[in-house]
Amino acid sequence: MLFDAFKKYKSPKIQFIKTNPSWRVACGTVDANYEDIAWRDDKVSVIIPRRNSEFPREKLAISSGGRFVVVGDIWLTNQVQLLQNLGIEPDSFQGNYLQLVANLWERWGNESLRQLVGMFALVIWDRDKQVLKLVRDCIGVRTLYYTTTGSVRWIAPQLRTLSPHRSSDLDLVALRDYLCCAFVPGERTLWEQVRELRPGTVLEFPDQKVEAYWQL
Repeated sequence: MLFDAFKKYKSPKIQFIKTNPSWRVACGTVDANYEDIAWRDDKVSVIIPRRNSEFPREKLAISSGGRFVVVGDIWLTNQVQLLQNLGIEPDSFQGNYLQLVANLWERWGNESLRQLVGMFALVIWDRDKQVLKLVRDCIGVRTLYYTTTGSVRWIAPQLRTLSPHRSSDLDLVALRDYLCCAFVPGERTLWEQVRELRPGTVLEFPDQKVEAYWQL
């Protein structure tokens, strides 16, 4: 069978065209001298490529109480309502969507997800409980990928951003599905050591517990 021919196949090292990497988060200890670290503590590092010698603050926010660090891509349609829920006058709010989510999380935690209307892929670090959560909107407009092996787990919104942090081995089940369906269903990707967070779910590290947040 065609699939059997791939069983012992190890893909060669693939040379990627150089493109600007997106933000990424390392769950685990990385060298403090690692390039482009925008924020870090002992267990989590946020890497954001520099632009004009400054970090783009629209990708990183810290809650008002300092407990939660939020990284990601987000666009919301109900910002005014969310600010009202926090008791903040919309005209006086100087933050962005990420800052709004960080402040919501400070007050309501996971329950904040029920309030969000829009597109988002977020990584949220709880500094008190030492828990990292990956969150994706229900429609799945924004993407979020993570590595599955190693002492450091890497998270990013683009597959190519994770290329330095994974092997080049193909996931043969995903390859079979792609050849049959022209896409890879579920959480698998074509790379053996990378998975995609499913829409409408929360993945928690270090336990790797997955749950649908609309059932919280």
